[in-house]
Amino acid sequence: SMTPSGSATVLRDFVSCWKPLALTDIAYKMLAFIVLTPLVGVLFRAVLAASGKTVLADQDILYFFLGPIGWVCFIVVGALWLGIMALEQAALMGIVCAAQQQRCMGTVAALRFAMVNAWRVIRVTARLVATTLLAIVPFLVGAGLVFLALLTEYDINYYLQKKPPVF
Repeated sequence: SMTPSGSATVLRDFVSCWKPLALTDIAYKMLAFIVLTPLVGVLFRAVLAASGKTVLADQDILYFFLGPIGWVCFIVVGALWLGIMALEQAALMGIVCAAQQQRCMGTVAALRFAMVNAWRVIRVTARLVATTLLAIVPFLVGAGLVFLALLTEYDINYYLQKKPPVF
């Protein structure tokens, strides 16, 4: 007998399990929204509390994120965001792998499968975020040096507001 081609197999697997895939995708999108939205709000309040101000200028936010607490917050939020995405992919892959073995895995079973491996996935994503941040540090230092070397005490806002006679 003839075996189906790779694309035919993928299509057959997708058709057999599209409903659990769609429901699992929606569940994880809701989870990301429910978890990340409040986390961003808490992070913003932490910025305000750390600055001691009620309103922050763009520069204050930048200084916060350049400090050690800002880096930790950035790594935690990034790892959580990537972790949720990676857990979603793990759940979706579990559904597809089950379909390839002619088994049906529903949304709840897929969520359980992903949650069993959650700690490992979150650790990997934290390492990815930290490694990426460490890789961009030299570029940030270079940009900071260019900023310090080329930016005078008067920026564009000064010239727009004061309109010196030179202009």
